[in-house]
Amino acid sequence: MKKLLSGWNFSEITWLVTFSGLSIYMFYQFNDTPINLIISLTGLLCVLLVAKGSIWTYLFGVITTSLYAYTAYKAGLYGECMLNALYFVPIQFIGLYAWIKNRGEHSDHSKIEVKSLTTKGWLYVVLTVIIVSILYGLFLHEIGSKQAHLDGFAVVLSIVAQALMVRRYIEQWILWIIVNILTITLWYRNFMIDGGHITILIMWCAYLYNSIYGYIVWRKANSNKEKLL
Repeated sequence: MKKLLSGWNFSEITWLVTFSGLSIYMFYQFNDTPINLIISLTGLLCVLLVAKGSIWTYLFGVITTSLYAYTAYKAGLYGECMLNALYFVPIQFIGLYAWIKNRGEHSDHSKIEVKSLTTKGWLYVVLTVIIVSILYGLFLHEIGSKQAHLDGFAVVLSIVAQALMVRRYIEQWILWIIVNILTITLWYRNFMIDGGHITILIMWCAYLYNSIYGYIVWRKANSNKEKLL
């Protein structure tokens, strides 16, 4: 627990307390489900810890992705469901191994080096996202997923961003910012239809804020050739 909480600054604690408190308040106000509240709270911890380069992110990642897959399925967002059940849950263990392997000479939980994509790397990313998003959106439409093309685009971006995260590229955060905007739209539309999943919506709003913060932290570390704490 001491390692988990080490190196936290005031703004990070404020962010966590603010959005956690808002999730709990909305949970009672809108009679949301306990599962959704757990997803929100563990998800907040997960993304904050990855922004800090902490390997502890994967512990909370397993919890939130497993439960989120179930919630997305019940909401008819089959792309989000498959993304979490088939990709995000297994990738937590792969990411944990990759981060441990690349933390260098340090034996604590938090020392990792960050990298930046080349122009050629960006080209591969953009082409992959465009082509696969179109194909996956068509597939989701055929199986009856709600908001199929938007869902498919968000899913493909998430997969690519997670792959960049495991390999420690700072550009993952640019993709996460886009993903968060798209997913906020998905869950906002869902909320307007049935009035549920408010804590999930709050979680994704917090994710958007955190992805901007994460980009700033990782870019600074990369510019200064530092390891993340």
